[in-house]
Amino acid sequence: MAAVGESRFRVGRLDLHPDGYFVGEVDLLPEWEGNESHLRALAAEVQALYPAYLGGLAAVSGAGPVSSGPRFPPNNPTALAYRVAATLPIGLVEKQWLLELGFTAGRLAAEVGLLRRERALADRPGPVGGTTGLATLARGFPDGTTKSSRRPE
Repeated sequence: MAAVGESRFRVGRLDLHPDGYFVGEVDLLPEWEGNESHLRALAAEVQALYPAYLGGLAAVSGAGPVSSGPRFPPNNPTALAYRVAATLPIGLVEKQWLLELGFTAGRLAAEVGLLRRERALADRPGPVGGTTGLATLARGFPDGTTKSSRRPE
């Protein structure tokens, strides 16, 4: 099951209903977007980097073309930041960290950093198939771990 939210929230109370499902109360959290021109610049960079990253990942894994989903990338910077955070193939700790950031510009800036990091790793000579980075994501690290098992940098 997958859920798509429209607002950030904090669970205030959680109870188990007699029928076996959870019922809770939440507090909605504000989303601060940041400076409009800075926000648009970050969004444009993510819109350029993310599809290229997915294409590179597909190429080294042999998976073929990757669909980024309907109407990707979104024009709204906040929607873009959440879409990339939710779909970026990174570990759950790193993904949760992105989703918990309380402002859109910070989330986009972090995504730009992650995408640049992965691109730089992909372009660096390494022990796995001649590269690290994207190839490593596709095949695993030499020490036997995978990208999803590593902590954020």
